[in-house]
Amino acid sequence: MDRRTAVLALGSFGAFPGAASAQARGKAWRVGFLSPRTIGDLDEDFFGALPRALRELGYAEGKNLVIVWRSAEGSRER
Repeated sequence: MDRRTAVLALGSFGAFPGAASAQARGKAWRVGFLSPRTIGDLDEDFFGALPRALRELGYAEGKNLVIVWRSAEGSRER
């Protein structure tokens, strides 16, 4: 039995009470959004589609999701 299997087995029998739930509560997924255009140039349909779709899947910014918006400011080389 390898280490991972042993840890999972012990965890499933309650050897580590609360360890899994303590980690799950603080978990926030980080999603990066990179656009060649400036963020201000994006229309609401395009700009808002990602957060709307993620909300439908149960993710909420500030709770379990962080979206990092980045732009190349119109320069594809950047």
